[in-house]
Amino acid sequence: MILVDSSVWIDYFNGSAGAETDLLDRLMDSGRLLVGDLILAEVLQGFRSEHDAARALARFRAFQCASMVKLRSARRGITGSCDEEASLSARPSIR
Repeated sequence: MILVDSSVWIDYFNGSAGAETDLLDRLMDSGRLLVGDLILAEVLQGFRSEHDAARALARFRAFQCASMVKLRSARRGITGSCDEEASLSARPSIR
């Protein structure tokens, strides 16, 4: 599985051409992309309109989503709570 950084997703959705976005474009239908819940939240919050965010979310639904922060992380000094799956208050979550 390949986890793509939010900066690459942001460049991709902004239409910026580059080696990373070209590779992402080629990998879209490979079944090898993994989206982290924190990356998803960061990317979706950057859209100016709900319509654009919904279109991007529809695109993300094709990929496996994984939690990047587990509840047990709080025991190691990371504050806040996190569910096992993506929990996005500003945007709908992928299920």
